[in-house]
Amino acid sequence: MAQTLEERRAMCRRSSKQWRYNNLERARENYKKWAAANRAHLREYERAKYQRERARPVKNEKSARSATRSPKALDLAWAAGFLEGEGWFGRNTRYKTGSETVSAPQKQREPLDRLMAIFGGTLRSGSTNKSYPENIYWNWRCHGVRARGVMMTMYQFMSPRRKEQIRTALKGVVQCRPAA
Repeated sequence: MAQTLEERRAMCRRSSKQWRYNNLERARENYKKWAAANRAHLREYERAKYQRERARPVKNEKSARSATRSPKALDLAWAAGFLEGEGWFGRNTRYKTGSETVSAPQKQREPLDRLMAIFGGTLRSGSTNKSYPENIYWNWRCHGVRARGVMMTMYQFMSPRRKEQIRTALKGVVQCRPAA
């Protein structure tokens, strides 16, 4: 019995549609069996996920970049001591040009809010381990022109080791000639 080309194509379409339907039904049945076997585990996973999301602050919460107050001498002395102990002065080598960076990670947010008020910058939150949302840390950073300003302001208060870090970070800065 000879079939025309159109009849063969129609038969192939019907059979492939039936095949897709059967596989979809089989996948649904397999999922139902798996879900029934793991229902308690799934409930526990969803509960833990909900609690983690409720306990965690907004991921990568960015704050205002500009300083909110003029620093006094006491503020600069406090910032110098804090950055001496907790800070990092360096160059971001992520890109070819790289930009100067000042960074300070901390478990408590309050000292970093104070740095934000004095120098501006960016404040972000993160977690060292996603399974334990209570392991939250905060990171204050500033880049580029703002970081150069912080480095040059803090330079006189820093230890020799930190001064060397600042000099190394500022080495790549292009010197501007004074106007004639």
